[in-house]
Amino acid sequence: MKFTILRSLLLLLLSSPVLSIGVLVAEVDAASDGRVTLHAPVGEDGEGLYTASTKGCFDVISAASPLVLSSMSSIPLPPPGVALRVSDYGTADAGTSLGLMSSVVDAARSRSPGIEVVLQYEDQKDNEWRSVFNHALGHKPVTDAYGNVDYG
Repeated sequence: MKFTILRSLLLLLLSSPVLSIGVLVAEVDAASDGRVTLHAPVGEDGEGLYTASTKGCFDVISAASPLVLSSMSSIPLPPPGVALRVSDYGTADAGTSLGLMSSVVDAARSRSPGIEVVLQYEDQKDNEWRSVFNHALGHKPVTDAYGNVDYG
């Protein structure tokens, strides 16, 4: 039996300059003996196929984006010389959240030009990390499940 768990998490920690945006998608396989295995990366490391095969994450992030971006105007920014830290928990190959992450950086820099922004990507140890860097650094365009391509 195979089923998918989709949960979104939006967390603004107003006591510190941290904005956390997470979308948790876990594919779970339940074997006949009751053992459960969690999602494994899609395709070969570096191909970015997870982003190209999931619609749910784009829909959740799209729905949350207005709230996140409007919140960017009111969260306290760190003092000069201290980086704003933004986290993506359950990042997969980073393609699903990259557009929002870019918009968060733009929003922070519109309030404080030149502010250093640290993007922290978090996922399982077996995650497809090569695609995270390929997407984040612009070496691989983001192709979503709707066929849209973003070259950054």
